[in-house]
Amino acid sequence: MRHGSLPPRRTGPLPIIPEPETDEILSSWLTRVAAVYNAKLSSLLEQIGCLETSPSLLDRRTESTDIDIIALSLRRDRSEIIDMTFSGVAPEALDFVTHGAPGLRCYKCCAEFGARGLHGVVMRRWHLTVATSCRRCGNFLHPSRHRVGAIIGDAIRDEEFRSIHKSVCCAIERGVDDGPAMAAVRRGMRALAAPIPIKGKTRTVARRRGKLPDSVERPPPLLWQMIDMTRFRRIAGNYKGWAPPSNRSFASWPPVGQVAATLGLHALARCPSTWGFLCDVNLVEYDDDLHVRRLLGFR
Repeated sequence: MRHGSLPPRRTGPLPIIPEPETDEILSSWLTRVAAVYNAKLSSLLEQIGCLETSPSLLDRRTESTDIDIIALSLRRDRSEIIDMTFSGVAPEALDFVTHGAPGLRCYKCCAEFGARGLHGVVMRRWHLTVATSCRRCGNFLHPSRHRVGAIIGDAIRDEEFRSIHKSVCCAIERGVDDGPAMAAVRRGMRALAAPIPIKGKTRTVARRRGKLPDSVERPPPLLWQMIDMTRFRRIAGNYKGWAPPSNRSFASWPPVGQVAATLGLHALARCPSTWGFLCDVNLVEYDDDLHVRRLLGFR
């Protein structure tokens, strides 16, 4: 429903404000508010005086001043605006938040929104790549792109792999407010990309030097040493050449890579000696293994 153009710039709430949906992310709600006034989101944000006009940046790390402006303009408490963004989670948890379009969606909610004429509504949890269920209705979340869903489905047809992947995702989702745990998970997952020496003598030298050796013949990434590669490659298809991209966030990894990383982290948590070596070569920090084991429910 459209009601004309934006009102003149002034201090105070907007005259017409549609209600947000449960768990709707801030940029989605603001886009619907802007549509009421036949305006773009960036125009609305400029009109009410926000410094940040990028929707993705607004959702991830909203400036305190902008939070106050939006809260006043939309007749909401400051805490409600923060809860619609990822500003309240540990900064390390943003590794698991998609930048831009959401990676997940709930078919039931999408169908309901379509029937009500609400197109483009996006929930906050749909941006969290490790989320498994919709906060609004409780239904299972699916990848936004059908091809990605098919790839992930093929990768975890194995019942044991599926169970491990789900349990690790749920654990990370529960721990998004735990900064030390999220930092440990991030370092652990990126360490899975490291070409860890297999030979004992080479490992000993690496420990003494405090870094991995520079070698022309690089050993396989730690990930492929931690999980049953023969079994995983058989069900994941032709994916043998992939290595975890250590310089990119988990949310931007290929879908099968995300599955493999959760399996690798689970295996790594069960191997204290490997954590010790990773600490010696400065890939992880002291006590990272304790944070990860606690997060995953290991004793």
